[in-house]
Amino acid sequence: MISIRNEIVINKPIMEVSNYASDPTNSIKWCKRIISVQWKTPKPIQLNSKISYKSKFMGALISYTYEVVFFQENKKLMVKIKEGVLPLSKTFHWNSIDENSTIMTITTVGKPKVFSSILSPFVSLVMKQRSQKDLKKLKETLENK
Repeated sequence: MISIRNEIVINKPIMEVSNYASDPTNSIKWCKRIISVQWKTPKPIQLNSKISYKSKFMGALISYTYEVVFFQENKKLMVKIKEGVLPLSKTFHWNSIDENSTIMTITTVGKPKVFSSILSPFVSLVMKQRSQKDLKKLKETLENK
C-alpha cells in the first residue's frame, strides 16, 4: 500500500492556485513525468470528468485515466485511477493562509498491482520525492507569472 502526502505554500491567492492546478491541461507544465493529456469528457473540470494521461513512471511509459470523484472549486479535487497497473486516488486540497498565500496539499493513496509489498516502500519514496518536485515546479511557475 502506498500513502503519500506533500504540501507547499504558494505565494498566490487560492483562486489562482486552485484554478491553475485543477486544470489537467496545465499539468504538463508542472509535472515532469506527464507526456500528454487528453480530455475524454467536455471541459472544464467537474464531477465525473475523465482525463487520459501518458507519463513516465520508473522508466516505463504508462497510460491511465483519471476520473473526478469529488470537486469543490477552490477547495478540493479528488481523482481516481480505476484501471491499469497503478490504481490509486489523488486528492488536491487548497487552503488560504491569507489573501495572497495558499497551502496546497496532494495526498496519494493506492496499491500498485505490479509491485510487491517488498518494493512498496521504495515506490512510495520515489513517488513522494517526485510529487514534492512537482509541487516546487508549480510554486515556481505560479509565483513567476
